[in-house]
Amino acid sequence: MLRQSVADLLSPRVLHVSPQFHAILACLLGQEGWSRPELAALTVTSDGYLLGRVKGDVGFNSFLGTKADLDQNLEGVAACVGLTPRQRAYLLSLSPT
Repeated sequence: MLRQSVADLLSPRVLHVSPQFHAILACLLGQEGWSRPELAALTVTSDGYLLGRVKGDVGFNSFLGTKADLDQNLEGVAACVGLTPRQRAYLLSLSPT
């Protein structure tokens, strides 16, 4: 229920962000069809970079930026769409470590 309420507020129908960021949000929230290509998984390297694995790929071949940038962007969209403190905490907890 919490996941779906956050997903509803961050869906491409509501939130207008880059396709890459929607792919990241979709991966974190378990949503399909938000982007093409779709990300199957995210990981953070030991030096703080965010990598993505595109569905159908065998490795983390997509460079997506830094973990710090992701966390800042998650904070920004949480504020932009007016997530409740509980929804915000949930979204931030999805960020990979």
